[in-house]
Amino acid sequence: MRAVSYRIRSLLRSRLAAAVTLTVIVALVCGVVLAFAAGARRTSTAPDRYTSSFGERFDALVTQDDGTRSRASEVAALPGVAMVESMTFIFGGLLDRSGTAFDGVTIFSGSVRPAGVRLVKGNPLDPHNANEFVATPNFLKHTHAKIGDSFDLDDDQPARVPSR
Repeated sequence: MRAVSYRIRSLLRSRLAAAVTLTVIVALVCGVVLAFAAGARRTSTAPDRYTSSFGERFDALVTQDDGTRSRASEVAALPGVAMVESMTFIFGGLLDRSGTAFDGVTIFSGSVRPAGVRLVKGNPLDPHNANEFVATPNFLKHTHAKIGDSFDLDDDQPARVPSR
């Protein structure tokens, strides 16, 4: 037994640096492979994780181009329909305090969920209060407004796309 332990000690002394270097190289290579595999897995599950954190996905989209009121209540009355969200484009403009319409402002009525967005700051809208609206960060930046500011809606003044 003494001869075997002597032989192991002499081998370790002569090849210790090579053994440690090889161990470190193998550990680094395995770590890189595991990191790439974990990153690929995280990337492949990103859409599902986003939609599950956002909420339920919709199964159908109904588009009305006839200019009439929303038919969401009719769709909700259909058998098998669990939930209906409605969003309507409004031809109008938001006016600043001087009565001038903001350029490039698009106005929608109804829920923001059909647009695939969610509220990230502020309070959720009260569906019974027609005087509240959701503003995007770009709108706030463009108009120099802040949450809680008031605007007038002019449905005679269509929103305009800014010229560039």
